Amino acid sequence: SSGKVRAWVGGDHHRYLPLDLVNTHRPVASTIKPILYAAALEEGMDPCIYLKNEEKVYAELQDWHPRNFDGSSGGEVSMWYALAHSMNLPTVDLYFRTGERPLARVMNALGLPGKAASKPAVALGAADISLQEIVRAYGAFAMRGRRVDPVLIEKITDTNGKVLYKAKGTGGRQAIDERTAGMITSMLQRAVNSGTGTALRTQYGVTAPVAGKTGTSQDYSDAWFVGYTPGLVIGSWVGARDPSVHFNSK
Repeated sequence: SSGKVRAWVGGDHHRYLPLDLVNTHRPVASTIKPILYAAALEEGMDPCIYLKNEEKVYAELQDWHPRNFDGSSGGEVSMWYALAHSMNLPTVDLYFRTGERPLARVMNALGLPGKAASKPAVALGAADISLQEIVRAYGAFAMRGRRVDPVLIEKITDTNGKVLYKAKGTGGRQAIDERTAGMITSMLQRAVNSGTGTALRTQYGVTAPVAGKTGTSQDYSDAWFVGYTPGLVIGSWVGARDPSVHFNSK
């Protein structure tokens, strides 16, 4: 709620890699999906509407042929289920139902580059966004729709204790509707409890109430996780300095 940053790890060693990877822009992968779903909710859609899970080749988009990660297709799935399980085909359907302008509006409100909304592939993460930006956006979900900017330095004093600088308090500003933020949080809790983020429970034994979203870019170049409780938001990105370096698997 205050925006105060607890930890900031931008690299292994600044002497050998003078690049802050918290602020480096990389393909954001599926961590962008809750932003699209929030835009759809802002347009009056309901988490229980059904979305198409059908494969389609988009000739007008240079034969773009999106697929689900596991190769499945067919029928329809509810919005909440599609987000919890990070399904691509229903998400693409949701993009076309929502439209570019509403998505751009929500992205801008959350501090993300709204111009990326013009490409349908943004629905699947084809946008370069920094870890700092995506964590700030998820903070608005945790804060019932209020976006709070990060505070890195509380105050600076001289040797005599005189205050030279003190950060101004910020109450943030309403970026999305409180109800929208609440519904996204419910869906992202399902992602952790029974969807793509279940390793948090089963493998790592985290029992606290957490909402979160995973993301993996094409050919395992980038791996993301952003999660939050009511009091803390945390984001992690794993990758190499050079995007051409890939992992072998998830």
